[in-house]
Amino acid sequence: MPGEHDLFEELIEQLNSSEDLSTQIIEDLVKDIRLEDVAEIFPHLREPIKTQLFDSLRDEDAAELLAELDEIAVIQILKDLDPDRIAAICNFLPPDEGADVIGFSDEEDQPDILEQMDQELAGKIQSLAKHSPETAGGVMTSEFMAVGSGESVRSVLLGIKTSELEESIQNVYVVDRRKALIGVASLGDLLQAGLNQPISDIMEKDVISVPLAMDQEEVSRIVNRYDFTAVPVVNERGILKGTVTFDDVMDVMEEESSEDMYRMAGEVTMHPTQQHFIRRVSARMPWLLVTLGGTYLAAMLIKWFETNSGMNDAHVENLWTLLLCFIPMIGGMAGNVGIQSSTVMVRGLATGEVYPSIFWKVLSKEVFIAAIIGLISAVIIGGVLTLFPPNSESFNADNLGYVVSLALFGSIVCAAFLGTMMPFACLAINVDPAYASGPVLTTLNDLVGFAIYFSIALPLLA
Repeated sequence: MPGEHDLFEELIEQLNSSEDLSTQIIEDLVKDIRLEDVAEIFPHLREPIKTQLFDSLRDEDAAELLAELDEIAVIQILKDLDPDRIAAICNFLPPDEGADVIGFSDEEDQPDILEQMDQELAGKIQSLAKHSPETAGGVMTSEFMAVGSGESVRSVLLGIKTSELEESIQNVYVVDRRKALIGVASLGDLLQAGLNQPISDIMEKDVISVPLAMDQEEVSRIVNRYDFTAVPVVNERGILKGTVTFDDVMDVMEEESSEDMYRMAGEVTMHPTQQHFIRRVSARMPWLLVTLGGTYLAAMLIKWFETNSGMNDAHVENLWTLLLCFIPMIGGMAGNVGIQSSTVMVRGLATGEVYPSIFWKVLSKEVFIAAIIGLISAVIIGGVLTLFPPNSESFNADNLGYVVSLALFGSIVCAAFLGTMMPFACLAINVDPAYASGPVLTTLNDLVGFAIYFSIALPLLA
């Protein structure tokens, strides 16, 4: 039985195989799959097919599809749509998602779109658009249920039943006369309470809320920390302005995680395959130049040790040939350990699991783990080289096992130290750790690792 992936591939192939598909054929092909699945295959379709497919959808279905697509795909669709069609689609979107869609459209068309929309919804969208898109105010929805503290449970439940938001209401927020947030009651609390009880008797008074200007990453951490389905958003006077729901948080986490991963790869913060090559080169090249310069310095360091070894030419040549054989091992092991530590720190800083005040605790733990890894690696390679030493007539290679094992241990421990420290150092000088940690770490690992290796090797093998 074919799996979901196979069915999607078959559907993509069917849609892309024809030069000209009628709207009816497209509708027949996609009528039996959900719009979430259409969103999954949409980026893989040819541009003309995307246009025909989207044009064949009703406004309500088109709105649902836009809500499932990523930013790049939405922008590509909107550039071919008239303002009246965008307005009609936005009428079926929640205010926060409608604000995103309008924000992605041409700036000169935005007043036209808002004018042709339902005016109450347009007003909510304009209110949301005032906030930075990466703050609580920018990702919140203004659709929530708020009631006064004197209302009974009966009237609140009746309000929920008759509300257009009935399916999405998980919490009811209690406000005072100024519309300031004073409590919250879950739907479960309401269903278990007496119908004549005032909501003030059952509401949770110690409400955790977030300010409008809070960064979206911090909002997502709070929602995850307390297992909220939604968190209320208030202004500086405590007035309830909206809520950030769990699905919004999931979108934020995916977006921020992708940004961090692309930055660590030296990419722009949108999906790199969707970006012009000039932007991709300009994002990667500056930090790779750091690596280029660092590896040159490492080469000069090796040359310096060779020149200042104080041995005769024949001795140096044989010794150097042997030592160079183990450079990939020293550099590779140290580099991998350093990148592992750095990745843990960058990810931890992004999710809030790691923060500057616990730096020394985190550092000591990472170095301890690296020491264990280094010790195991050193024992293995040291044992192999001691049992099977390479033959050399020009110098004593019996100590080679000690040299390589000591250098490997020292390089791995130093790499973990640098890999843990680097993201914090980047934060201290206001440089994004996701961009800078990798290239700078690679450079330092090479310099420190080779310095340790040759400093140990030359005296012991002389």
